[in-house]
Amino acid sequence: MNVQEFMLRGSFSYFNDNTLVFQIDDVTQGRITRIDATVARLYFMSRDATGNYVPSQVPGNLTLRETSTGILTPVLFDSFFIAWTSSYELKDGAAIVLSLDVQREQAIRTRLDTSILE
Repeated sequence: MNVQEFMLRGSFSYFNDNTLVFQIDDVTQGRITRIDATVARLYFMSRDATGNYVPSQVPGNLTLRETSTGILTPVLFDSFFIAWTSSYELKDGAAIVLSLDVQREQAIRTRLDTSILE
């Protein structure tokens, strides 16, 4: 499966305290939570014997790369730290399993009439 076959499953915002949760397998979740308006933390939780999710290390088969440069994002404190200004791909070996795409837009505030040409 390539990234073009992925379905849009929502978005993550740096402007609220919502945590995005994605299921890696039956016992492992990935989570993304903001630290501030520019940086977020991607980390992992595993289900323990009682069925509760507890913090865990980054699974050894997963890597995170900044999309435009291909540079690996280092693991720090059992987490990946990401910035709103970049796009990322989480890979399981060579397969992309999650794509985080920065959305560059401009909000327009004006008293003038505006329209969009298509």
